[in-house]
Amino acid sequence: MKEIKVNEYVRLARNQGINKIIDIYDKKYELETDIANEWGEFTCILEEYQLKDEIINHSKHLIDLIEIGDIVEDKYNKYEVAFVKDDKIYCNDYNFDDSLITLREQDIKTILTKEQYEANCFKVGGE
Repeated sequence: MKEIKVNEYVRLARNQGINKIIDIYDKKYELETDIANEWGEFTCILEEYQLKDEIINHSKHLIDLIEIGDIVEDKYNKYEVAFVKDDKIYCNDYNFDDSLITLREQDIKTILTKEQYEANCFKVGGE
């Protein structure tokens, strides 16, 4: 795995989503998260030895980590990612007859990875 640097985004394993590296010190990587720890801080620490198992991919550009099936939200709505091409995110717009809309990285306000979505779904009516 290439060297991970401060201000890069990481896509994490085990349904943990996408986070940002905010500091690196003493072989520890501090990530900004959306869940507070027991001290009320919105950070998480990964040790260097954990990187291989915990980080699926990393990049300076958030768009590089977005995958088909992820849910992205802009300032207006939430959309399911259909595909990513040429620095644009193409999403299904179920509000308008299943048409595609195009978003850029700077349009994205939140991301729910497909793994996070699956892990947190309640399956109605069976398995």
